[in-house]
Amino acid sequence: MVDREQWAKKRTELTIDTAQQETVAIEPRGLPHNTLHEQKQPWYDGQIGLAYQQNFGGADGYLFRFTLAARGEIRLNEQTWLTGRIDQVLGGTFNDFTQGAVSALPQVRTRIRDYSTASDTNLTNLQLNHVGELAQNHYYSLYGGYLETMFAGVGSEYLYRPFHSNWALGIDVNRVRQREFEQDLGLLDYTVNTGHVTAYVDTGFQDILATLSVGQYLAGDKGATLDLSRIFQNGVKIGAYATKTNVSAVDFGEGSFDKGIYVQVPLDALFISTISGSANFAWKPITRDGGAKLGRQIQLFDFTELRSPRTLAIKPALP
Repeated sequence: MVDREQWAKKRTELTIDTAQQETVAIEPRGLPHNTLHEQKQPWYDGQIGLAYQQNFGGADGYLFRFTLAARGEIRLNEQTWLTGRIDQVLGGTFNDFTQGAVSALPQVRTRIRDYSTASDTNLTNLQLNHVGELAQNHYYSLYGGYLETMFAGVGSEYLYRPFHSNWALGIDVNRVRQREFEQDLGLLDYTVNTGHVTAYVDTGFQDILATLSVGQYLAGDKGATLDLSRIFQNGVKIGAYATKTNVSAVDFGEGSFDKGIYVQVPLDALFISTISGSANFAWKPITRDGGAKLGRQIQLFDFTELRSPRTLAIKPALP
């Protein structure tokens, strides 16, 4: 265990070299000792806060809305837990969302207007999760429920990630069904298998992480996604991605192929005390059905980030 306050102070305040010390407490495994304190995770955790959504670049111009988001987590044990989120629309301009879409592919993403306007109360997520370690460096997850705003189903992921390694390899497999536009408990008829084999490589060049996924997408098309992101030493991540599948540019529609950019800012980088979560911004020039991935809540590469060689290199952005 590391005293985080002393660890952060050592790296943010100017001190004489001889005065710098690292305070680390190591559990004496195998030696006689008494446990003075053991902090257990509570069986329930929840919070209520404001959420903001936006849509811009279409024929309807800039659209936005504010929602009251209630999140909850029930932990059954150290490896199994139930998560859920409900959003209640407080106000905005999404009711002016009139632009529809036609597609030569199954409409897995282009019916965003229907999902955005059908109801002011949405069950955004409700799923059961289980994670574990098959063997050293081998991890797995199982999950099922209402996985995202548009799809429900079941899935599993496997990840091989050696400790302090610059690469990892994962596989995810999912069987999902499209949800009703009201985002309650109802489902539509469309069902699909989707999944990918994903390689993660920390290139060592300009702090760039390269991620390549190959597999089947929500519309049943097959192809690959290349994601290049730069992770700064304070944890901020900026990236861009592009997806090309076996769908022709004509069938894909405007844009020819899927692409976008995103920014992730960990809240922990903005405060002295530890705060989980991150502020995320994503932008794509147009939403089409080709190259659409399932929005999985649980991704093992993020869950195992402490195995990254970057873990102890996090520091403030400014010298």
